[in-house]
Amino acid sequence: MEQLSNSDLILDSLKAGKTKDEIKGELLERGVEERYAGDLIKEVTKLYRSKRLSQGIMLITAGASFCFISCVSSLVFFSQGAFTWTLYGCTTVGIGIAFVGFTKVF
Repeated sequence: MEQLSNSDLILDSLKAGKTKDEIKGELLERGVEERYAGDLIKEVTKLYRSKRLSQGIMLITAGASFCFISCVSSLVFFSQGAFTWTLYGCTTVGIGIAFVGFTKVF
């Protein structure tokens, strides 16, 4: 079995929900010096959070755009069935997409 790199180990441990102290203990067992272990954890955590932040912002933007398109479409379509579907259905989907983005950001 192939051994994970230190950054992959930290990333997998973060996804598994381990604390920083547990991750630091695993790194020390692998022979990483203590002064580098803390810095390595900080950098990988920063990269992991920045990736989630960019994904979240993209989802929030997509949800807001979907809501805007829904609003404009409801003004264009005057038939009752299309109005209801575009206004309430598409807006609900857009809000759902935006909420998923908010969960990634916060």
